[in-house]
Amino acid sequence: ERRDRVGGPVRFEGSDHDTVIIAGDGTPMQLAAMKSYTGIDLSPVAVPIPRLRLHIYGRMREVEFAPGIETYLFERGPRSSSLDEYLYHIAKDLGVNFSFGDPVTGKEEIERLPPGTIIATGLFHESYDALGVPALPAWGYYAQGKADVEDSPVILYFDEFTRDYGFAMTINGIQAAMLFSREWPVRPGAEEEFREALRVNDGIELNNWSLIESRVPARRFRNPRLFWGGHILTGSISGTIDPVVFFGVHGALVSGKIAAVAVEEPAIAEREFHRINRLFPLSLAASYFLRYCPVPILKRVLWWGAGLVPYLDKRLQDLMFSGVPGHGRL
Repeated sequence: ERRDRVGGPVRFEGSDHDTVIIAGDGTPMQLAAMKSYTGIDLSPVAVPIPRLRLHIYGRMREVEFAPGIETYLFERGPRSSSLDEYLYHIAKDLGVNFSFGDPVTGKEEIERLPPGTIIATGLFHESYDALGVPALPAWGYYAQGKADVEDSPVILYFDEFTRDYGFAMTINGIQAAMLFSREWPVRPGAEEEFREALRVNDGIELNNWSLIESRVPARRFRNPRLFWGGHILTGSISGTIDPVVFFGVHGALVSGKIAAVAVEEPAIAEREFHRINRLFPLSLAASYFLRYCPVPILKRVLWWGAGLVPYLDKRLQDLMFSGVPGHGRL
């Protein structure tokens, strides 16, 4: 593990200090199905998303999911309430040994790993570059602070700040926000505009914004890859991720199970990996449409789609979230 502890601090390029990120990763997830598939009950760390607040090019819509639609936030970071800590203690109880402060990021270091090593890197760019995994550069302005409210909506912005999105969320007493952009850097001035929109529209004021540079595996239609250079990839670097808004937790858990199978049964694992990721090309095409279509059309598509959310039943939920690897198919 490259950090000094699970969910520990990182130093971003251009920064002179270490940063501990505490954030909530949102995802649709059917907890019972995930437990059956992975053997892990995630309900102790799954925080239901109460509602969505959507800001779509100057118009706001607050929506709730229909009964039975399962969407959650999972805290990420070093605190005891995080998904990272929860899984770490499960692994420790099973006898797994951890080596902290032990990064494997360069090409030579990766080549020295024993064949069949499972590699998980998140979105850090060094390993994508070292492995030669196709990926887009990505940038995000991120900030966090303490929150005195809990039952608050997850907030999404689709606006002129970026052709991707901005978001804000609250989980376990922490409030965080990010303005995200893939392929192109966040344009000058957009961060300040986003911060002002959060303050005026949502009453959120956060300080100490940091620029995070990363990679996202959404460059090629064949990005999903289980085996690479004699090793096993899992999590984001394997391409098991929704390339539209980058729901990552679901694919990381599913691909982790598949990677474990791949150690002793590679052929079975590869078939399952392709089954789970079979809709990736369609999802990637949708992401290109959203980033390149004319803004007047995009406004209508997003507003129309937001209006459908409260009316989703189980079948429509599975269809809407079908681009999340494995969702509805575990």
